[in-house]
Amino acid sequence: NNAIVDYTKAIELKPDDARAYSNRGVTYNKIKDYNNAIVDYTKAIELKPDYADAYYNRGIAYNKIEDYNNAIVDFTKAIELKPDYASAYNNRGVTYNKMEDYNNAIVDYTKAIELKPDDADAYYNRGESYRSLETIETDSNKKTEYIKLAEKDVKKYKELAEGEE
Repeated sequence: NNAIVDYTKAIELKPDDARAYSNRGVTYNKIKDYNNAIVDYTKAIELKPDYADAYYNRGIAYNKIEDYNNAIVDFTKAIELKPDYASAYNNRGVTYNKMEDYNNAIVDYTKAIELKPDDADAYYNRGESYRSLETIETDSNKKTEYIKLAEKDVKKYKELAEGEE
């Protein structure tokens, strides 16, 4: 990959360039080499601790390898550093959604929409979380109904059994 070769050369010439590490990490992400991407984002953060984009991109990489807890930590740090970071809210919402924490996902999508009202993805994602939440509530209500019906059946069987003695 030519981009990786060039970023590597830039790093050799200027080893304290956080941007070169971060951009090489983005390139690794694009070719689905998430572990090397995480290494580069981590180095970029080490060199520039207030680098919100490096935290954000590392969060994406963690998300791709299903390390959701670290993804949440990184998206949260990106938001702390850059409170108007709509994409970080949206992607933290995506991560919460994958963790089936639909309420927190909805809160993050709503904040992303507040910050960037024309972000169709945030609306779509929030809709997905609402649908998942409604399915859980519907399933829960159905389970409660089934349990009540089962309890009635058990009671009837007990009454029948007691009557046969």
